[in-house]
Amino acid sequence: MGFHPETGAELIPITKEIVETWREQPKQRCMPKRVDPEKFPFFDPRTREPKVWYSRDKDGNYEFYDCPGFHTGTGQELLVISQEIADEVLGKSARRAPNPVDITTFVIFDPNTGAARAWYWRGENINYEFFDGPGFHPRNGEPLKLFTKEAMQNWDREIKEEKVRLDRENKKRADEEEKRKDDLAKKEAADKKARDDERARLTQAAGLCDDLAANPSDSNRLGEGVPFDNLKARAKEAVSNCEIAISQNPAQLRFKYQLARALHWTDRKRAFDILQELVRQRYPAAFDNLGWLYLTEKKDPSGAITLFKAGAQAGDSDSMLSLAEMIDRNHLTVANPAQEKLALYQRAAQLGNKTAITAYQVELAKVQNEEQRRMQELQQQRMMLQMFGTVLRNIH
Repeated sequence: MGFHPETGAELIPITKEIVETWREQPKQRCMPKRVDPEKFPFFDPRTREPKVWYSRDKDGNYEFYDCPGFHTGTGQELLVISQEIADEVLGKSARRAPNPVDITTFVIFDPNTGAARAWYWRGENINYEFFDGPGFHPRNGEPLKLFTKEAMQNWDREIKEEKVRLDRENKKRADEEEKRKDDLAKKEAADKKARDDERARLTQAAGLCDDLAANPSDSNRLGEGVPFDNLKARAKEAVSNCEIAISQNPAQLRFKYQLARALHWTDRKRAFDILQELVRQRYPAAFDNLGWLYLTEKKDPSGAITLFKAGAQAGDSDSMLSLAEMIDRNHLTVANPAQEKLALYQRAAQLGNKTAITAYQVELAKVQNEEQRRMQELQQQRMMLQMFGTVLRNIH
């Protein structure tokens, strides 16, 4: 009997059970030493074998030791740690959250043992995020997975498949763009011939109304049309000729629309009334002009967007461009602004809208640049994986 010279704990008599246990574990004999659960790993990171034993006092508090044996104070046999006990203890203490790492610079596998050192989370579209330890994703709480050699091979395969898919989509888009250009050229040639034939039958006033006030994006126009800002200089002359054209052709809505377009610079109240009438009659180009009057004169973005959407459904290319601008101005919220704008520009371009053709090429370049950047990142990651694979092969 007596006390331990270092710890001061009371010594207890040896029993038969203690001797038998000691003999059954000859390779594990050691003097158990207490360890800090926040600093000492509970499990081997490579094999997941337990590295800690524990005991509990009468108040339920845990004490942790670095090898099996017996509690120096109570003589109770130490118990091997379990995952449940580890989760309970670490849940109460300050478990270190896994830190995100750059997979292109982080050493994924131990250079000596080949053991995995990274954990990962996989989202949609091959969206991998890597971390330096086990745990849960900091944003969504999903458990992280160990980045094994098999996981690395799956990732490499997915990157290759994604590259093939992106290449196939880019080729398909290029083929569609080439076909769109050919179809547009044919359509423009046919439309020009039809307009020229119709224009030959019009009176001089009707021709001047078309020359001075036609909208280049109006599908019902004759002639090339006049940009809106250029119309201002000859607005009064346009109003006079369009009024004559209407009197000669009262059923031709095109002249009423061009009159309203010219009146925008001389009498907006009258222009507003004519455009409302044309919208009720479902004249496509009128929706866009009336929508901008709602936005600029009435300060009503919601009403303007409603008109732009109706115009787009009616096939007006200017309304499609205006919807894209509403997205840029944050008046219209959509799930994927870039793709929505690209779709609007493409539809408008297919209808022959020259502004839309330019806007579509610019927006398409942005999308392709983003895809190219993503492909470069994937390629860089793949090269790093190949390098890590070479390191692993050298290890073994």
